Amino acid sequence: MNLDKFSQLLKKSTTERQLKAVLRDYLHYFKITGYAFTLYSRHTKSGIKLKYHCVSEALAGWHNYYLEQGYADMDRTLEESHTMVLPIFWDINEQLSKAKNNREIQIRQESIEYGIDKGLSIPIHGPHLGFSILTLHQFRNESCLQNHLNLQYEWMSAAKKFYHYVTKHLT
Repeated sequence: MNLDKFSQLLKKSTTERQLKAVLRDYLHYFKITGYAFTLYSRHTKSGIKLKYHCVSEALAGWHNYYLEQGYADMDRTLEESHTMVLPIFWDINEQLSKAKNNREIQIRQESIEYGIDKGLSIPIHGPHLGFSILTLHQFRNESCLQNHLNLQYEWMSAAKKFYHYVTKHLT
């Protein structure tokens, strides 16, 4: 599915469920099965407040655990994404080797145990200190992010389009 078709389908969607299905189908076209779209009302360090999230079936267990554990409050990649405009590609083993404290080591080890290998975090900055992020996860033995440098700008555009339509449904 190309970006134009994705945009058309988002525009035709009348429910949040349809929007989620369009995002799922678009990312599945690129063989991405692990993804999470989260919308926060404030910066993570100033009192994070999760406003909305959409997660793939393949990632739901890990994503829900991540939220329950409050990892968003200390996730350095999420914090770095908040200050960036461009996507951040990450390798979980590299993150583990650079972890600065026990909690950060724990989150990285648990990610590895869940099967996560690499990821691409695509930040979206909204009004009133709103912050969203589309995180694409590559599991062990997958290669869906192998071509991320050539596709990251398209995925940024897709993430912003999804943000636009999903926030319309939230208000």
